[in-house]
Amino acid sequence: MNSSVYDMTATYSGDGYVLEVQGGHTTSTGGTDFEMVVDDGTGGTPIPGGTYDFTNGEQTWDTNGFDISSYDPGSLTMGTGPNFNRTPKTDKETYAQADLTFDVDWGLVNSVKTGFKYADHNSTSRRFEYIQAAGFNPTISTSGLILGTMDIGAGDYQMLEVDADALKDWAKASIIGENEDLGAYSEIDEINISAYAMAEFEGDGFRGNFGVRYAHTDATSTYYLNGVKSEADASYSEILPSFNVAIDLADDVILRGSAARTMARPQYVDMYVNPNVTGSNDDLPNNQFWIVGNVGLKRLLRTSLTLALNGTSQKARSSLWACS
Repeated sequence: MNSSVYDMTATYSGDGYVLEVQGGHTTSTGGTDFEMVVDDGTGGTPIPGGTYDFTNGEQTWDTNGFDISSYDPGSLTMGTGPNFNRTPKTDKETYAQADLTFDVDWGLVNSVKTGFKYADHNSTSRRFEYIQAAGFNPTISTSGLILGTMDIGAGDYQMLEVDADALKDWAKASIIGENEDLGAYSEIDEINISAYAMAEFEGDGFRGNFGVRYAHTDATSTYYLNGVKSEADASYSEILPSFNVAIDLADDVILRGSAARTMARPQYVDMYVNPNVTGSNDDLPNNQFWIVGNVGLKRLLRTSLTLALNGTSQKARSSLWACS
């Protein structure tokens, strides 16, 4: 993965107020730039009487006398078509934020903070299958490819290690082009806007704050269906209040209380619409499925209430009551 961030912040202090602004742009690229699968060239070597036990987080193999550490299949076969590909991914965001804090004299309220935040986010996931030269033989001899042994599993097992770089060079030499799998194309554009305000208060033996945040999201998922580029849109808004207070019960005992409503947005991988039909090419009953993501997945909302005692002279914090 490669990433870059350009960020600028500035702060200006005036008579009884502070203005902070921030803006920037971040980009990242990742995924796989080359992916191949290599199998035993014999099609799979059975081990008669062999057993395995993967229970309790451990691996125990009984190969019934078969020596895994010296087994050489003589040839390896690489997967072609969908098993020979690259899957690039990108992620970028442009953002801006401004916060203003100013002093006030409104009874118990001594300061107010308000602000605005904007973020424009784009995430993509794509898949390209390599086109190989006609007549390419996907099977290669292990002669000259064995480098020794390597550790495998969780039980001090070993097997022959092959030269991965040599295998990649051999496979890459067969590439003459690539086709994009449009059925795997996934793209999300998401704009998040929030505005918020918070007041801080203080009195004789107590202090705290209360505020509210308005959050709005517009999301678009771009995908291909039967080779046609399509889009699906969704939007939602939420009001998220919060309240915090600390009360000095004694010189070394503080009672703290809080109440808040918070929100978490769904993951992009679950928002990719990217329709996928499975089982349509076989005659098995009840084996046809339409698998599709949902750009309109609901956000996760949480309301939490907490009451706790903090003793400055004791190591432990006592939670009297909490729920969410």
